[in-house]
Amino acid sequence: MTTPVLNLDKYRDSFKTPEAFKAFAEAFAKAVEGDMGLVICDEHLVAALFPPEEAQKRIQEQIIKRVAKDPALMDTLQKRLESDDLVS
Repeated sequence: MTTPVLNLDKYRDSFKTPEAFKAFAEAFAKAVEGDMGLVICDEHLVAALFPPEEAQKRIQEQIIKRVAKDPALMDTLQKRLESDDLVS
């Protein structure tokens, strides 16, 4: 599973001025300061955003759930890490 990344800098040219982009980026960041922020466009939910700490917590919970369902996954991961020249 890959995690899509939305880099707001990609849309910098969509704003009339650098100040307008900066104001948008700051408002966007402020919107997700709590436990979760929602992105809505044309009255449709587009995404749910989490601050880094909450995202880390949720990712860890998903990893634990996945490993609990398939304990052999840890053995597979360890073998892959040990056979990778970059890790050794």
